[in-house]
Amino acid sequence: MKKQRDGLVRFNFEKADRLRIQKGWSKDQLAAAAGLSRNTVIKVLQGEPCFPNTAKLVAMALDVDLSELIQTVGNNGPAGFAIPGTEEWEVEEYLSEWKTTSNGLQYRVCRLRHKADPRQLGRGKFYDLLGAAVSSATSCSITLSVIFKSVGA
Repeated sequence: MKKQRDGLVRFNFEKADRLRIQKGWSKDQLAAAAGLSRNTVIKVLQGEPCFPNTAKLVAMALDVDLSELIQTVGNNGPAGFAIPGTEEWEVEEYLSEWKTTSNGLQYRVCRLRHKADPRQLGRGKFYDLLGAAVSSATSCSITLSVIFKSVGA
């Protein structure tokens, strides 16, 4: 069994492969359009987790929004960007369009449902750290990790 690496996302490989076929592209053509190696594209299309930047490059090559290719839980929300300690919640519905903060980060407000107790609902923000500058994304990721550790999540 392969070791899960932090920072990887689960990609909706079936949808990506359908889009590739609809474009009439081979895996080599998708790799060239995305600027990735053939082996990387093959792994992604076989369902292996990938780095967020890889997912973004594939989405751009297929001319689709990245949010459409991130693997979903129950087809309701992204599952691949969970911060350790937050996996018990899943996105049930997006309540807003993308909004931009003063430092340039983008987020969407969403309704959350607890996986263990589906009667528990919550609200949260789903941040797009892929489009952020590396320093902003790293800072935000570290801050969120610290917040979740401090509240005992």
